Amino acid sequence: MNKIIYFLAILGIFTFTSCQQATSIEKLTLHANSYDGQTMTVKGTVTETGNLLVLKYYKVDDGSGELYIKAKEDLPQEGDKVRVTGKFSQILKLKNQQFAGISEESRTKMPF
Repeated sequence: MNKIIYFLAILGIFTFTSCQQATSIEKLTLHANSYDGQTMTVKGTVTETGNLLVLKYYKVDDGSGELYIKAKEDLPQEGDKVRVTGKFSQILKLKNQQFAGISEESRTKMPF
């Protein structure tokens, strides 16, 4: 009985630590200085993809805003629902314009 409880406790800890909550893109962009350099997770719909020879990127919209994602490898399809984790960076800020994005570490295609 103790082995079962021990196993369930370890499984629960592993599940809890591996499921990082998604942050809204609006929150990331409004507080970009606070999140700069941190590993963040966002989820949403792919609205744009691009391949500039040395840079593959796509844009994700979660309903609160859009954010560029630097792809680690292959590009998702426009319309795909994805969950992305990676390092958030505020690249450039000029007056009221800012450019920020996530350098993808992992991506999961979502069924929603």
